[in-house]
This record gives sequence, structure tokens and C-alpha cells, in this order.
Amino acid sequence: MSKFSSYTKNQTLFNNWRSYLIKEDLEVVLTNEEASEMFGEEIEQALDEGQHGEGSMARSQLGRISELGVMIQDMIAEDSDLEEWVESKITKAHDYLSTVMNHMRGRQLSERELTKPEKKEKEKIVKGMKKNKKDFQKRYGKDAESVMYATATKQAKKNA
Repeated sequence: MSKFSSYTKNQTLFNNWRSYLIKEDLEVVLTNEEASEMFGEEIEQALDEGQHGEGSMARSQLGRISELGVMIQDMIAEDSDLEEWVESKITKAHDYLSTVMNHMRGRQLSERELTKPEKKEKEKIVKGMKKNKKDFQKRYGKDAESVMYATATKQAKKNA
């Protein structure tokens, strides 16, 4: 990303934040029409943007999450060694968004039961992973064991 595009994005974020602050202050003192008369239609449009329901806010936040995800993804190389807390936050964000999506779809993820050969394969994979349990704990903290079993389950389904 060039310095100019980074500057442009920062300037856009600043302008959005400034509009938000102006909106918050003006709503207390002036009606939207009064603000428009004093400061022009641009301010009235910014004020009207906040007149939508919670869906509008959620869509706006999801759009920003999408932008942030792309920006962060661009900052991480395939061979990057991220700090534990960074990996943890990315994992949590993924989990939260997946949970919301599954809820919005109106169903819980239900995985099929493993077959007997898949169960055996999973246990074999877990035993192999336990040799590197410290690495899993370093990367996933208290979630290390569940990540290990989830990974083993996925691999077992592929292998068996």
C-alpha cells in the first residue's frame, strides 16, 4: 500500500469520525433541517444516515470489519510469526462472526458423526499432535486441546 493511499484512507476515516462527532453534537442542539440550513446539505445527509435501524449499523460495522480484514491480511506474510495475542484475537473474531452467520442462517452447525475408521484415524492424529502440544498451547492458549481435536477431526475426515 502506498503512502498516498494510506494517507487517503486515514483522511477518510478522520472525516467520517468528524462527521460522526458533529452529528452527535448537532442532534442535541439542532434539528436536521436547521443543521442543513446552517451548514449545508452534506451535514443533513450525514445526520440522516443515523436515522436507520440496527441493521444499518450492523451493515456499516460489517463493511468496516471487511476493510480491516483485508488491510490486516495484506500486512501478514505467509511465513509471518505472529504474537500469540494477535493470533488469539483473529481466532476470536472468526469464531464470533461464524457464530453470528450460523445464527442468522437459522441453524447450528451440525457435524456428521465420524465413522469407526475416521475415529481411529482421529485418535492416531491426536497422539501425533500431542508430541507438539507445547506449540499448540503457545499458539492457542487455553483452547489448544480443542483446536488440536478439531484439527485432527478435520484431517481424519479427509484421510479415512
